[in-house]
Amino acid sequence: MNHRYTLDGSYLVASPKITNSALEGALVYIYQVEDGVASGLVINKPHDENKTLGDFLAYPTSVKDRPIWVGGPLTQERVIAFYQKGTDVYITDRLAKMTEEQLAQSLFLSGQCVWSVDQLVEQIRSGDWLLVGSNLFIPNHLPAEMRVDYLLSAQGIKQGRYVAQGALETT
Repeated sequence: MNHRYTLDGSYLVASPKITNSALEGALVYIYQVEDGVASGLVINKPHDENKTLGDFLAYPTSVKDRPIWVGGPLTQERVIAFYQKGTDVYITDRLAKMTEEQLAQSLFLSGQCVWSVDQLVEQIRSGDWLLVGSNLFIPNHLPAEMRVDYLLSAQGIKQGRYVAQGALETT
């Protein structure tokens, strides 16, 4: 049986099987799948050291006091803006090219997640991750601790009923 996964534009919810502290309880937005590599951002973990954008970058000054979120365990010196407008999602590390409106609405993250597509699909199949939705809107202003429940609820899944197990098929 062939298994099909739509990864690009989808969300991953970490199952209790994930024990890596950087990914434990994570909600990951998969923003790119290219050349056998899936790239994503954790969008529900505030930085535990209360770092701000000013700790990473001198410009743009208008947002230097905004909090930095942990985007993932890799390339943590890289700052990425996650901006949503309607159902469109914009992800960039070129903050100088963003408008004031985009900057004001962005979530700023340090780091990212990267998997080979084969590795990620195997982790989904084994129940490490729940693959949810595609191109759903999660408001940046929604508190981090509510984002997983919000996403699952939008898909008709109750958090208490989610049990990690191997996936049979996802399309």
